Amino acid sequence: MNLDYLSFEQPIAELEAKIEELQLVGNDNELNIAEEVTKLREKSRKLTQSIYAKLTHLIISNVFFLTGRKCMVIVILAMIVQLLVALPD
Repeated sequence: MNLDYLSFEQPIAELEAKIEELQLVGNDNELNIAEEVTKLREKSRKLTQSIYAKLTHLIISNVFFLTGRKCMVIVILAMIVQLLVALPD
């Protein structure tokens, strides 16, 4: 368990760890893994959006305030997703 992530963020942590591991293997063996890393980064981005879309604005702001994170892009994206999901059809 990665302690830099909260419990609900562990799937993101696992995916980010895979990305880092792939990059290290690629650097050591001079393999071209850029395409796989790109796919995993996109998967990580979508997973992050999916997870944060389920959280309330208060929880999201507390995550960043209490953990000292400065990534406002994720906060803004999550709030936009929540607003879009809440719109009537």
